[in-house]
Amino acid sequence: MSRRPRRNATQWQQLIDRQSQSGSSAAAFCRENGLAYASFMYWRPRLTGRENNVASSVSDTSPEFIELTDDLAGGRSAREDPSSTASLVIELDLGSGIQLRISRAH
Repeated sequence: MSRRPRRNATQWQQLIDRQSQSGSSAAAFCRENGLAYASFMYWRPRLTGRENNVASSVSDTSPEFIELTDDLAGGRSAREDPSSTASLVIELDLGSGIQLRISRAH
């Protein structure tokens, strides 16, 4: 088993720039170029300045958790009213075109 060459920050930056311009996913770019995906994903946020973007964008006064309830009009939940056809949908935009959608039909 051969070891992959060690790269410095400048070399990783060049690879990250090439991947960004290639239009390929990070996984595909790493496969095509013989790069360790884990190493690529280690360096990318550090060199693009996105390492702490979520933590730094949250205000100190923001709550750590937000309680989500499935209250409907009249204060009754779908669990209490079996004839209800309401559903719960939560969508989060995580940036960079990534969206997380969680849904539950009642």
